[in-house]
Amino acid sequence: MAISAGVHPSYLARTFRKFYGCTVGDYVRRLRVDYAVRELKESDKSLAEIATAAGFYDQSHFTHEFKSHLRMTPAEFRAAFRAGHTNTKES
Repeated sequence: MAISAGVHPSYLARTFRKFYGCTVGDYVRRLRVDYAVRELKESDKSLAEIATAAGFYDQSHFTHEFKSHLRMTPAEFRAAFRAGHTNTKES
């Protein structure tokens, strides 16, 4: 990214942190978790498929990062979303 922007990597890192309040790595992980949240809500893909598509090394790494952001595992999130979503449907 720094090369593309024509700046020194440490300058990019400092400026990015100042503007976004987190490191580039933290931001990318947040984007990956956001993608996974959408997939968990909108698809029936397995957790392993979602983890791979989101760019995580494996399902364990995905679960660890997801839980650190949302305080629940991806499986717990999907179950809670579906339970809440089912209760709001009209018969």
